[in-house]
Amino acid sequence: MRKITYGTQTEVGTRVFALLASVIDTCRKRDISPLRYLEKVIGERRAGRSAPALPAAQVEGV
Repeated sequence: MRKITYGTQTEVGTRVFALLASVIDTCRKRDISPLRYLEKVIGERRAGRSAPALPAAQVEGV
């Protein structure tokens, strides 16, 4: 991924990139759309509310 993005320019950028990659990976592992989750986070933060927690993994048969 760093090859295609050419890395980051600052320590803050590196931290943001790592956090975003982690959220995306976690959403995928939990079978949740990363885009939908990030849309929800952005909407909540723009409204002045705290960001929602990552949804729990969906368990089949429950």
